[in-house]
Amino acid sequence: MKIALVVPSALKMLPFDMVWSFFHAFAYLESRQDDLPFEIDHLEIIAPKTFPIDANRNMAVAQLIEKGFDMSIWFDADQTFPKNMIFRLLLNPEPIVAGMYFIKGSPFYPVIYRETKDSKKSGAFNWFNPIVEYPENECFHADMIGMGCVKIATKVFKDIAKIYGDEKPEFFRYGINPVTIEENEIDTPDLNKYRDKYLIRDVTEDVFFWKLVRDHTDYKILVDPKIQCGHITEIISNQNLFKNFYETRFAQIEKDNPEEAKKIKDSICRAEPAKKAS
Repeated sequence: MKIALVVPSALKMLPFDMVWSFFHAFAYLESRQDDLPFEIDHLEIIAPKTFPIDANRNMAVAQLIEKGFDMSIWFDADQTFPKNMIFRLLLNPEPIVAGMYFIKGSPFYPVIYRETKDSKKSGAFNWFNPIVEYPENECFHADMIGMGCVKIATKVFKDIAKIYGDEKPEFFRYGINPVTIEENEIDTPDLNKYRDKYLIRDVTEDVFFWKLVRDHTDYKILVDPKIQCGHITEIISNQNLFKNFYETRFAQIEKDNPEEAKKIKDSICRAEPAKKAS
C-alpha cells in the first residue's frame, strides 16, 4: 500500500503544536504498522507550497495520481491531532474516513454537516446544517466535512476526474456565497459580475469538493468520533469545549423558555451510527 500524508505548507511556517502532534501521530503509526490489515510499502509526506489553498490542494491531488498513491491522509496547519489518528484512519477500510474537529468560535459546532432538504429547491447557500448531536463511540455519516483530518482513497479523486472528460480536473475551488451577495450593501447593478471581476470568494474550497463527491459519486463520508482533533486559535476548540458550551446554553434556554427549548430539540441535526457492512 502506497500512502501519502498531505501537509499544508503554503504559508511556509507551521504552528509548533501542529508539528508536535503530527510527528507523535507519525511515530505511533511506525510502532503499530504490524497491526494494520495491509503492509505499507511506501509512506511519503506531500507538502505543496502553492498558494492559495485551493490551488495547493489541487496540486497535491495531481501528485497523488501521478505517483500512484493508493490513499492519502490530509492535515490542516491550524490543528492538533491525537497520536493514534493516522493509524486509526488507516485501520478503517472505508474509502473516506474523517476525524472530528470544531469551529474556532462560539458556538464551537463540529465541522461536520448534513445537507438540508430544501437547499436545492431554494437555491440558497444554506446547503448544510452542522451536526450537533452524534454517537460518540460509533462511526456515523456526514454530507460535508472539512479537510483537516481525513483519509481519502485515490480512487475517489480518479472517479471525480472522469466527470471532466478531456478537461483538466478541478477538485477544489473557492466559491461565491449567494447569501452574501444578496445581503451585501454595495450599490452595484450586477453584484455577481462585480464579485467575479475582483475574485471575491467567501465559500471555502472544501465545499466544492464534497459537493462533487456527493452529487457525482456513490462514496459516503464516514466520521470516526473517537478521533478528536483540536482547532488552534486563542483557545483550542474541541469536543469538550463544544459539549460544555452547547449543554450549558441549552440548559439556560430550557429554564427560560421551555417551549422554545422543545422546538430547538425537535429541529436538532442528529447523526445515527453507520450500519456495519455484513
